Amino acid sequence: MVDRKGRFDGVLCAIVMAACVLAARPFAAMGFIDDWSYARTAQIFAETGHFVYNGWATAMLGWQIWWGALFIKLFGFSFTAVRMSTLPIAMVTVCLFHQILVRCGVKRWNAVVGTLTVALCPLFLVLTASYMSDIPGLFAIVLCLYLCLRALEAGSDRAALLWLAAAAVTNAAGGTVRQVAWLGVLVIVPSTAWLLRKRRGAMVAGLLLWSVSVAFIFLCLHWFKHQPYSVAETFLAHSLNVGSFIHLGSQCVKAFLCLGLITLPILAAWLSAASRYSWRKKAGILLVLVALAVLWSVMPRDDGGDSLMMPWVTHLFSSMGTWTTGDNFGVKPVNLGVPARIVISLVVVAAMLAFLMDLWSYLARARRQGGGGTGRIITGQDEAKVVWELSWVELFWLLGPFCLSYIALIVFRALFLHISIFDRYLLPLLAVNAVLMLRYYQQEFSEKLPPVTLWVVAIFALYGVGGLHDWYSLQRARVAAADEIRASGVPRTAIWDGFEYNGWTQITVAGHINNEIFRKPGDEVQPGEYDSNLPAECYSWLNPYTSVVKPEYYVVYSELPCFAPSSFAPVSYGAWLPPFHRELYIQRRK
Repeated sequence: MVDRKGRFDGVLCAIVMAACVLAARPFAAMGFIDDWSYARTAQIFAETGHFVYNGWATAMLGWQIWWGALFIKLFGFSFTAVRMSTLPIAMVTVCLFHQILVRCGVKRWNAVVGTLTVALCPLFLVLTASYMSDIPGLFAIVLCLYLCLRALEAGSDRAALLWLAAAAVTNAAGGTVRQVAWLGVLVIVPSTAWLLRKRRGAMVAGLLLWSVSVAFIFLCLHWFKHQPYSVAETFLAHSLNVGSFIHLGSQCVKAFLCLGLITLPILAAWLSAASRYSWRKKAGILLVLVALAVLWSVMPRDDGGDSLMMPWVTHLFSSMGTWTTGDNFGVKPVNLGVPARIVISLVVVAAMLAFLMDLWSYLARARRQGGGGTGRIITGQDEAKVVWELSWVELFWLLGPFCLSYIALIVFRALFLHISIFDRYLLPLLAVNAVLMLRYYQQEFSEKLPPVTLWVVAIFALYGVGGLHDWYSLQRARVAAADEIRASGVPRTAIWDGFEYNGWTQITVAGHINNEIFRKPGDEVQPGEYDSNLPAECYSWLNPYTSVVKPEYYVVYSELPCFAPSSFAPVSYGAWLPPFHRELYIQRRK
């Protein structure tokens, strides 16, 4: 059994996370990233009981739609109602992850810091305030891992097989929300069955569970592929060239650095222990940092140059104001200037180098001395309690195949589809990193992380709450601007108000997005009517997808010469991160 001291720590971490999300006031009558598409599917399901896709979702959505439809039935349809359905899922995920850390041998203080590193990560906070499938997908993986750990620590063969079966069944069902979550039953469950191979019937049960799950997944994918306006990606439809591999290499390096950024609260422990390193290691780290500081200071300030500094990869961090990207024309307000981003980038790189150097030394010693071992029952020195703990071999066997499979899927997607690796894709890897790094720190340094780790967690949480508030404050301002235009008699289809607003207009009017790339026989695609002669700064990639939108008015970040002034005054909104006063502008088509 596991030491029950601090058994409510996970619940407290979940409450802190929920309080941070709600404090940011994440309420707006507009979509959030892709969740406008998912919300529409949930709305139709609540009304008709049928799954209806609209040409945008590559995730199957599965049980998330049923869960969101329940909230719609209870509270009526609104974007806030479907988004709040994610909050309890996120809270349970936090509680389960804390239990995973404890059952993997992480001490109480370290388990709290590790749990908060994930729960208060800006990515986790932002996604919890959305109806995106990332948090439900992470929940399915975390639940599977937790149940597999329970199988490994079970006191009898029967109990072990029941826990293993629960892991397989729940993950097979849970993976319907986001297909990558099926790596739980496809990889983690077989890995656990192998670790249980000395138990009676474990290998047979594992093979049977895996076979049935594969058949179930195949049927789900077959069903999804044949639904009208579902978007089933295929790797084999795209050819490879030199540019594909250059894109992949760039994306992998940046994703690796971004993973270091979101793991910084734990990595900070290695910076605080830097005094133990030799002067050669310190000099090497300093030399790298100086070179990077010079490079980042002189490089051009375009999108390519910006992506060489934190947060390195796009999507949530960049949309929270680390650099100027967005779907409303003009220059988007930035709350982290270049000097601040350079400093943060240098801290992240220094922490990663300190950790990697220490890990390299440890592995060298382990090769010389030999290593391994099996799971064991150990007795705590301070308490007369029996504590179960995984060995390193078992821990790597449990988590390693999953990590390799997950990374392979991300790599293949970036290589064959030329799609960027978004920062939100790194959350499952953050969770695995937390487990491994905390165990390693306890073994090599100290049983308790230094206080600096909690300070970094707090800084991340403050930035996450501020960025989340500002994002929704912007969304509310966009809605207010569009409502003002519509109040003058202009139809919704004549208003350009960015990705989320236009996407919702398209699917509510036409029923689907004009996604010609993934079109199936029978799916209607309407030719887009838009002015392709517009300058680049006044043309959006979204135009062909939203053919029903014939813009006469544009809601923009800053006034642009390719549009004409309008009679509408700028819409002001407040922010918690600088700049604190911001404005949106309404312009007309020339």
